[in-house]
Amino acid sequence: MGKIRFEIQDRPKTPFKKPYKCLYVHQISIVEDSQGKGYGYRLMQRMEDIAKEEKAACIELDYWIRNTQAQNFYKQLGFELEREFVRKDIL
Repeated sequence: MGKIRFEIQDRPKTPFKKPYKCLYVHQISIVEDSQGKGYGYRLMQRMEDIAKEEKAACIELDYWIRNTQAQNFYKQLGFELEREFVRKDIL
């Protein structure tokens, strides 16, 4: 049906942020014929449970900007855009 790869990260202090602990989702995937059946939602609910158990301040993740399906999914779950990553190809 699906899988998720995540880790608990201790983020160090930077000139812009205080140190914090987060659950970082590296990858989530649901088999195509199982999409739209709530499996992704349940996986992310489990991530919230684990984050609370680990006393993580937040859940962080990223997705490709053109992946509007992911954008809508995470927006429905209450995720907010925090920063954008840009790139300029030279070669």
